[in-house]
Amino acid sequence: MPIFGIILESCAGLFEEISVSLGKREAARGRGSIFMMGFVQHFAALIFLGLVVLLGFDQWKLSMESLPWIALRIPLELVQLYFTLIALELADRTEFSFFKVGTVPFLLLVDLALGYVINVDQIIGMLLLMGLFAFIFFKKIVSRKGLPFVIFSTINPVLTISIFKHNITHFNSVATEQFIIYLVLVIFLMLLLIFKTKENPFKFMFRRIEIGEAMSVGLCTLLSSYAYIFAPASVILTARRAGGVLWSTLSGIFFFKEDHKKQKAFTAFTLVIILILLAR
Repeated sequence: MPIFGIILESCAGLFEEISVSLGKREAARGRGSIFMMGFVQHFAALIFLGLVVLLGFDQWKLSMESLPWIALRIPLELVQLYFTLIALELADRTEFSFFKVGTVPFLLLVDLALGYVINVDQIIGMLLLMGLFAFIFFKKIVSRKGLPFVIFSTINPVLTISIFKHNITHFNSVATEQFIIYLVLVIFLMLLLIFKTKENPFKFMFRRIEIGEAMSVGLCTLLSSYAYIFAPASVILTARRAGGVLWSTLSGIFFFKEDHKKQKAFTAFTLVIILILLAR
């Protein structure tokens, strides 16, 4: 049922916001680069995914037929990771979530082409989200710092999510698919820290703030990954984007003290309506 996927993805958005807000604040204070934040998050997600298999909550299932798709997904995910971290560093937190809404219409077209059934309420929710995105863009209630990086990290997930959904539908278990991808991403981030920023990858891992960040992103990864089982990718991603904007709007107002509080509060209210439509 779609509602289970919507609930999982909305909760994942909350945990992601907690993790990213903590990580971005620490990076801004000079307590590790944005790549260190990415390493902490992805390493934690890798541990959580491994535990899911070891504790028997999911099976290790890897089909040889999926390997060409995984080989295609890996470089796309590597570029996505790098551009997303740069976008997070340059852009306002709310701006980053607002612009990522642009992934939705492209993924909707992919789902329709693949024959997934999407009901009228869900389509209305997606259209309302895209309309809200256009209003926000033209009213300029968010800044446009780091926009090229944000735009790329908006479009590229159409490919990565489509491949992920295809693989867990036809070939692999969720935990197996994601464990392989996150293992590659962790190694990539470790190399960036060692050779680019000259940081010790494990230096900040056991501070209290990083443990909280790690727990949040680990839960986010699990909830988000399994949400795609219950509904078409465009519906789940819309829930993720709507939830992401909702939580980032609230953190932008109360945590980062961003401007345009009234407009952003109206946006948060609209997003709640969109989530209700998606779950119908």
